[in-house]
Amino acid sequence: MGLAEQSIKTSTLVSITELVGIFGDMLDRAIAPVAADITQLRAALVGPLSKISELDQLQKRVLRLEKITQQHEELLREIRTVMKILKYLGTALGASILALIWGLITGQVQLLFP
Repeated sequence: MGLAEQSIKTSTLVSITELVGIFGDMLDRAIAPVAADITQLRAALVGPLSKISELDQLQKRVLRLEKITQQHEELLREIRTVMKILKYLGTALGASILALIWGLITGQVQLLFP
């Protein structure tokens, strides 16, 4: 191998190393905006994802409240039935007291105490 061949190999290695460095710099410059865009996309996605998790929690609360509401509606139905019965009993008692008072006023009824 001659001196000329060694200089060609050395210059070829140097030029390849320079090309790799140039391509590396070009790749870094090309990737930098993409990396910034990816960072912006991540930041943009964090907000909606947190909103989605909040909506999921709210949906769970709504389901629990609907279940509680159904239970309360059942209790109210039972209370309404009792209230209807008590209303009729109160009406009958009130009517009988009014009839007694009317009878006392008109003299048709007399209270006797021993």
